[in-house]
Amino acid sequence: MSTSAWISVPHDSPPPMAGGGAGVRARYAPSDFVTLLWRERILMLVVFLVIAAIGVGFAMTLKKSYEAQSSLFVRLGQEYVYEPRAGDAGRGAVPTNDEVIQSEAEILGSGELRERVIRKIGFGNIFPNAAAKYAVATPEEKRKLIAEGRDSIGKSLKIETAPDNSIIRLGYQHQSPEMA
Repeated sequence: MSTSAWISVPHDSPPPMAGGGAGVRARYAPSDFVTLLWRERILMLVVFLVIAAIGVGFAMTLKKSYEAQSSLFVRLGQEYVYEPRAGDAGRGAVPTNDEVIQSEAEILGSGELRERVIRKIGFGNIFPNAAAKYAVATPEEKRKLIAEGRDSIGKSLKIETAPDNSIIRLGYQHQSPEMA
């Protein structure tokens, strides 16, 4: 068997030493690690500063957004019970709690309600970036801007329900804390 350098691979055992003992790895003391790290302190500092600068730059470019959250408790009341005018009054149709919750959630998320909110609060208050454009717009352009605003509110509005639960959770995000 040949021990030529041409056929040895990195995972082979080290060549025998002159003293006849097997190749023994040098052991490092804990102080050696401190010395090795201290020797590369400039490189570690540069890498740290680059990563920190990238993180700060990314954090500064993020848009600020404020979120308002609310919960509504919906109870099944007399207004949800169908009472026929003629016939047996005991045969009124009573919806289940889940049906009422889903109906109320659909009403809260409807486009008509969002449009009424825009008209009540004011387009310029909700969308200050487009207020000047809205002020000089024709009635047809105003309707189009309100429709775009309605869709924008729909994207920012989050409505959540859970089965067998009488709570509807609402969340709304906006750039202005007052509008949120």
